[in-house]
Amino acid sequence: MTQYQLKRGIYLDRVEGQYKSVMIIKPEPKTSNLKSITKNLYTGKLSIFDERNVRANKYCEHVVLDPNTKKILSVEDIEILSSYLKDNNFSILHELTNTLLSKGKRNPYRDLIFMFEG
Repeated sequence: MTQYQLKRGIYLDRVEGQYKSVMIIKPEPKTSNLKSITKNLYTGKLSIFDERNVRANKYCEHVVLDPNTKKILSVEDIEILSSYLKDNNFSILHELTNTLLSKGKRNPYRDLIFMFEG
């Protein structure tokens, strides 16, 4: 079984000219039922000060889509994803999530929503 991170992310919707809060899955989904609800999306630099490591992250993320409409889900729509994961036999790893989130102020997992496996 593969363990996945569900994280918060932001991207600029260039059509609407708005920043949107999205859910990101890392690493790249391996199962067909996860692949069917993700889209590899170019997130781009959010500002001139954005110093992401371009080799490690080429500004593309696997964002979560609504299983029915295939539109990008926002973080506020987490219940849709939670139901989908449960219906498709994924397990949320509560203890691991709590351990990772309990680190100090400079926590590298501060954008983590939860860990899951399937």
